[in-house]
Amino acid sequence: MTRRQKEAVTNEFKSTILERAYPQIKRKLLYKLNSFQCAVVYAYDRFEGVLYQDEKEKRYITLLKLIVSSLNEPVIVVTFDAFGNAVFETRIISEVSCLPNVMSIRQDFSYNNKGLQFADNVVGVIRKHLAGSDDDNYFEIIKTKVQQLG
Repeated sequence: MTRRQKEAVTNEFKSTILERAYPQIKRKLLYKLNSFQCAVVYAYDRFEGVLYQDEKEKRYITLLKLIVSSLNEPVIVVTFDAFGNAVFETRIISEVSCLPNVMSIRQDFSYNNKGLQFADNVVGVIRKHLAGSDDDNYFEIIKTKVQQLG
């Protein structure tokens, strides 16, 4: 790996780049998740047809609230990936901050936040698993840590 390649991967470890060019790093990240005392909680809904932006935003907020509400932690800090849509981000903050177990909520850009990058990689694995396209069997690595809601 050249210095430039290392910088590109370590500055923001994008799921697709890791899967395509550095699968050994992706596997190492996923195995690391198993050493954490944590659970990965996710929710999703299937839909048919086209979703317009306002419906996508409603579904996103509904699923995020379901996930956050399911956590038994009395106080949590929620960080979500920035969308570049201030109105939508304000709605997320407004609706999720009302939940009794939320101490704070904020948006951040994944390129600034290694935790969001890690979460993006895990979400990508779950998404591929649900779609039946996890050809690399990444989900097998994390399945004991994963809990589906709904």
